[in-house]
Amino acid sequence: MPYIQSDTRILAISRNIGTLYTIYTMVSGMLSRWHIANPLDATPEMGHGL
Repeated sequence: MPYIQSDTRILAISRNIGTLYTIYTMVSGMLSRWHIANPLDATPEMGHGL
């Protein structure tokens, strides 16, 4: 059953990425709401590149 094991691993990885992305959007939303300067936004060459 190697296929089922790899499928569950891919599902777990994608679920972790989704959770990390949700946490990141929540934290960045709170930071922008509190008007705290983001270091990536402070440097224009890096902020606009990303």
